[in-house]
Amino acid sequence: MRNFYFILLFFVSFFSYSQKELNLNNNLTLNTLQADNVTRNIGFNFIGDNTLILKKFDVNSNTNYSYLTDRQNELLQRISFTYRVSKNNLNTYSFLTYQFNSSLIRKIETDHWLGLGYGIKGKIKNINLSGSYAVIFQDIIWDYGDTRTYYRHSLRGKVRFTSDNFEVVSEYFYQPNMNNFDDYMIIGTSKFVIMPKNKLNFVIQDIINYNSITEVKLLHTISLGIQYKLNKKF
Repeated sequence: MRNFYFILLFFVSFFSYSQKELNLNNNLTLNTLQADNVTRNIGFNFIGDNTLILKKFDVNSNTNYSYLTDRQNELLQRISFTYRVSKNNLNTYSFLTYQFNSSLIRKIETDHWLGLGYGIKGKIKNINLSGSYAVIFQDIIWDYGDTRTYYRHSLRGKVRFTSDNFEVVSEYFYQPNMNNFDDYMIIGTSKFVIMPKNKLNFVIQDIINYNSITEVKLLHTISLGIQYKLNKKF
């Protein structure tokens, strides 16, 4: 019972904390998927990147779902809790991340991640830069029943250039196994947005997902569609 009151107190204090801003960024696109440089199918892709910004805390939810014509669907869901410290134009932050992934193409039934890390953000005129490092615990259940556990480094870099007419965003992760650097993952997303200051705009996106330990190592998705953005301050 004592634990229940502690959890209840945590959630009440967290959500009653001075709310500042809500950022919604969701897009729906038509895409083509290449697996190991061979075009497999076409389908639809939904990406949602939504953030609740408090005084010093951020809560971010990220969803990436691909529906493919041969039903080899892909799903990635991530939630991150971030604590920020600001000084001039430079922000540092600590974060805790949980991620769920399922990949029928790669025969991954469930893939659970838990990460703890530290990052830095900065801005030079119209260019936003950020980078982070995290320690990751990964637990994979393959569709044939085998279970594997890994510990990984995670290095991330992100750059965003914004003007009145267009926006370019590129973000890459490099995630090697701590005990074997021949086992690694590279995940990269590049996005070109037309008229980014509008709530509804046009987006072209390129996603690379490389995993050295799976039978299908490289997934490459090119997509184009519409993006909806909303910024709400409280």
